[in-house]
Amino acid sequence: MVRPVAVAWLAAASLVAGQDRSQKDRLKALRRQRSFPSPSAALAARQRNATHQSSRTRAWPPPRLLEPLLPATVTRHVWAGGCCGLGHRTSRLMKLYVYAVSRGRHVLVDWGACVGTGVANLYAALFQDRTELAAVRTGKVPQAIRAPGCPDGTCASKGSWLDIGKRDGSFFPNEPPEEWLPPGARVGHKKGDATHKNMFQKEWGMFMVHGAVLPYAEHFAAGMVLPYAEHFAAGMVAALRDEWRELLDDFIQKEFHRGAPPRGAARRGPHDRVHVVGVHFRLGNGEKFARMPTNHTHVVLRAAAGVKKVAAQLGYDRFRVLVATDDPVALEILRTHTDLDVFAREQWRPPAGAGIVFSSWRVKEVDKDKSVAAQKEMTGSADACLRNSADMLIDSLLLGYADALVLPVPSTFTVLPKVMAHSRGAPYCAFLGETWHAAGLHEEPIAMTCFRKDAKTGHASDWTVAVEPQGRASALGATFWH
Repeated sequence: MVRPVAVAWLAAASLVAGQDRSQKDRLKALRRQRSFPSPSAALAARQRNATHQSSRTRAWPPPRLLEPLLPATVTRHVWAGGCCGLGHRTSRLMKLYVYAVSRGRHVLVDWGACVGTGVANLYAALFQDRTELAAVRTGKVPQAIRAPGCPDGTCASKGSWLDIGKRDGSFFPNEPPEEWLPPGARVGHKKGDATHKNMFQKEWGMFMVHGAVLPYAEHFAAGMVLPYAEHFAAGMVAALRDEWRELLDDFIQKEFHRGAPPRGAARRGPHDRVHVVGVHFRLGNGEKFARMPTNHTHVVLRAAAGVKKVAAQLGYDRFRVLVATDDPVALEILRTHTDLDVFAREQWRPPAGAGIVFSSWRVKEVDKDKSVAAQKEMTGSADACLRNSADMLIDSLLLGYADALVLPVPSTFTVLPKVMAHSRGAPYCAFLGETWHAAGLHEEPIAMTCFRKDAKTGHASDWTVAVEPQGRASALGATFWH
């Protein structure tokens, strides 16, 4: 049963109301600094020409999330570097965006080069600039960087600014500052509190959204983070370069509604349409990492059982399962052992056992020869590096546009999709606290916690689903589960 935000939680609400009002005042103050123009001409033209847009990308993000939070005139920059895989980059950039914009600072982003190609800054090749976020420019044209320590407040290049940026805390090549929350935000800590520990695991990124769910508000800064995170996620979609936006829209149009009744056919009711449940599997493709499940088959089939249970609770008579994963073995298991209608975007993937490769970065805790060979393939040309990197980004955004999410393994890859889902009012469910390492997993139900915000009222709710070992994905038989 869905447990709505209830009267019993009013005490918690009163504790955070003052912080919520302070946050709203801060955002209003940012908006009062200037009268906002409409989005950039390119984005406005794209919105007017909806011929190739899917219904989902037309509906979200709404115009209110595309209004700039800062004036166009920059007073101070923060430099954001990029490391590791896509999830690491987007989740860290989201944190740094919250830190910077809540303090009136603009962000310059450099995700580094596709080494050996003409791509000098991967971020610039994926996204257009917008008011709060802009790509670091490379080449002969200088880029003004604003900082108090620069002559007259402006440095002409990264080289002239770098030492100043390091000294004044504006240069973040990888991790955001520890105190990244908006000014005045408070995060609750209780020793031995399992809820706090599970929810605050950094790979889940729950701190971006859960101030809106009152039982967790004392842990998650009373919702002070969400307005910035939501604005960041909306901007990532709106600023996609046209070629990647078209791939996103085309896939949604072709696959999210496949299996729907023929045009003109009678529908039984609102539940007759095809829904999409998104699932992400972080399995590693041969990488050795602490969160890697002991038994991949078990975690995939338990997630499949969770999908069916959630779909039934939400009244989905017809649904498809979108799979995003770093290891194609998840797709093989689902297609072999379940009757789910599974689909995924066709894309380049590192060979089996080669781990994860993103742009010029590769995981190190893996078979080196396979990993290096995959890295060379990834960066074989500018087109290959861009397209393969964009495919991972599109997978992340597609999860954000699903009707519901089921997330078995903690991963920063799903931080951006969760913020999108929360903003859209789509439910998202996670096996919080589950390590997938315990010896007795085959014998007991596992709790899956689901969250949902009503997109119209803003009220939030959470509920728990007990996912049985066999669920309805029992093709392997009882000997596998016991």
